Amino acid sequence: MAPGKERPDVGDAATGRQSQEGSVQTDLIPKRAATFKDYMLQRIFSYGTKWDFIAYVAGGLSAAIAGATTPLMLILFGDFVDHFSIINLESSDAGLRKDINRLCLYVVYLFVARFVLSAIHKFAFRMIGIRLSAAIRLHYLNRLFGHSIYELDTLPPAMP
Repeated sequence: MAPGKERPDVGDAATGRQSQEGSVQTDLIPKRAATFKDYMLQRIFSYGTKWDFIAYVAGGLSAAIAGATTPLMLILFGDFVDHFSIINLESSDAGLRKDINRLCLYVVYLFVARFVLSAIHKFAFRMIGIRLSAAIRLHYLNRLFGHSIYELDTLPPAMP
């Protein structure tokens, strides 16, 4: 707040309490102002460990590679159409069958790779989300129970 300006005459929003002078009690004023860094994900990710970040990288890479399989499948389906539509008098039925079997095997490999990579991606992000939320809850409870009983008893209702 700028020097020379006073806070408006408002009470505690939770309890409606005002001091006798009519100003807000000093214990209700935040100790520090929120910065842009507080609103970024950096604060949440600060609860992560080295393994969480490794899992994030693995999950991100597997998601990117799983997404790259879709254009590859379109290329393979284009090859299928080429083999069926091009009239090639020089190739025999055995050669056509061999090419089609090879392309089918590639499609199966791509589907399996996409399934495995998608499973890795979903597992990694869900696991890290659970781990981060558990770490945040643990930090909150440690801070809450770190106070003395007297401090907790002096708080108004619904203000832990």
